[in-house]
Amino acid sequence: MTILHITSGDDKYGSALALRELLEREVENDVVPVVVSPRKNSFTEYCENKGIKCYVIYYEWSQIPKHNIAPIFAMKYLLRQFLYHTKNPKAERLLEEIIVKEKVDLVHTNSMVVDVAGKVATKYGLPHVWHLRELLKENYNCYPIHKDYINRMSSDNSFFLAVSEFTKTVWTGLGIDSKRISVIYDGVDAERFTMNSEKDVKSVDKADVLRMVMCGSFCEAKGQKLLVKAISRLNEDERKQISIAMYGNTEGTYYSETVKMINDLKVDDSFEIKGYSNNIPEELQCYSCGVMCSENEAFGRVTVEYMLAGLCPIVPDAGANRELTNNGEFAILYDRRNADGLTEAIRKIIANKELVDAYGIKGREYAKTKFDVNSNILSLLGFFGAACSK
Repeated sequence: MTILHITSGDDKYGSALALRELLEREVENDVVPVVVSPRKNSFTEYCENKGIKCYVIYYEWSQIPKHNIAPIFAMKYLLRQFLYHTKNPKAERLLEEIIVKEKVDLVHTNSMVVDVAGKVATKYGLPHVWHLRELLKENYNCYPIHKDYINRMSSDNSFFLAVSEFTKTVWTGLGIDSKRISVIYDGVDAERFTMNSEKDVKSVDKADVLRMVMCGSFCEAKGQKLLVKAISRLNEDERKQISIAMYGNTEGTYYSETVKMINDLKVDDSFEIKGYSNNIPEELQCYSCGVMCSENEAFGRVTVEYMLAGLCPIVPDAGANRELTNNGEFAILYDRRNADGLTEAIRKIIANKELVDAYGIKGREYAKTKFDVNSNILSLLGFFGAACSK
C-alpha cells in the first residue's frame, strides 16, 4: 500500500510529530509513504534522511488565521485568497503527476488547514482520509476560504479520522455525519519518556521547590497569560515554593505581551522562559508538574506527554483533557479561562506534594496502555487498509 501524506508545512508541533511517528511505523510495516509539503523545512530534511520520498510543492492553506486588527486581517484574507486561487490549481496538477508516478493507493491529509488534495483524490477515485486534528476556529481562530468547506470535504471517497471523541463531536456539529467519523487517538512514543522519580528529582521538590513546566508555542490558544495571572494570585510564601519553566517559540506579539505581564505583575522570579526545544521528553525529566492552559485542544498531546513522563498534569476541564485523563483520575482539572481555579489547583499541589506521585505514577501507566504509538499506529494502518478495500 502506498500512502500519499499531505502536510500543512508544520515541522515542530503536534501534527508534524504525529506524522513523523506514523511514517516510521509505516516503513516498518511494509507500507510505502510519500510526503508532500508546501515548503522545505526540518520535516522534509527528516524525510530525506530516512529515505522517505518527499515532494515540495507550494500551496496555500484553505483556512486563514485571523489577525486581531481587522484591517490587517482583511488585507491578509484577500491576499491569501488570491494566492490560494492562483497557486493551488498548479499544485493540484503536480499532485496528479505524483499520484500516477508513485502509484498511490490512498491520500491522507494530515491537517485540516489544507484541502489541496480533495479534488485530486476524487478525480482518481482514491480514498481520501481527512485527519481531524484541529478545531480550526476554536484552536487557531482560523476562517475558511470556502464557506461551504464541509460540503467540499464530504465527497463519497472521503473518510474522516478524529483524534478524540471531543473532536468528533465538534466536527459533527459543523456538519460532518458522525457515522462517517472514526476515532483513533494520536500515538506518542512512550519509550522516549522516563519517569522523573527515576532521576531523583521529586525528592528534591518535596524538600525545596516544586518544579513546574508549561509546553507550547506562545500564542493566545495556548494561554500562557492565564498561568501568569494565576501565579500572581499566590502569596509570596507560596510563590517561593514553586518555579515554572516555559518551553515554546519565543516570538510574536503574544510572547512580548506575556513577558511584559510577568514583569508588570512582579512574578519574574517564578518564571524561566526556556524557548523552543526539540527534545521535550528529556526536558520533562527535570519537572514534577505539567501545566496546560489551552481552552480547546483537539487531542492534547502535551497532556499525554506529561502523563508519560510521570508528571502531575494540571489541565483545564476543556477540549479532550477529560477523556485523556479518564475523567480527571490522572490529572488535576480546573475550570478553563479561570485564573482563580488554576491558582487553587496549584495551591492544592503546594499543600499536598504527595499528590505529585499519586497522579504521576498511575497516570504514566494509564498513558502507556492507552496512547503508546505502537498500538495506535496499528489501528491507523488498519483504518487505512479498510478505506482502500471499500
